[in-house]
Amino acid sequence: ADKACREVVAEAGYGSQFIHGTGHSIDITVHGQGTNLNPREDKKLGKKSLFSVEPGIYIDGKCGLRTEIDVYVDKDGKVHVTGPAQEEITLIKSS
Repeated sequence: ADKACREVVAEAGYGSQFIHGTGHSIDITVHGQGTNLNPREDKKLGKKSLFSVEPGIYIDGKCGLRTEIDVYVDKDGKVHVTGPAQEEITLIKSS
């Protein structure tokens, strides 16, 4: 999943601005102990797992853009996107 996201971002010309992992596992704490989506992770996504997919592009001194969807793989291996689709962009100003 991480590799697929990175390939899309790189093909769009922003590969060097993709500076963090694509996502992380979610459990009772936000960043769970399960599989994370980053280039160094060698664990596979398993059944009954919940994780975020949140690729981001950060252009130094200008802006950053990130989107997030959360995904659940049920006990049968069926993939479910949780929550509504993102329909607007929220501007977050840094101090």
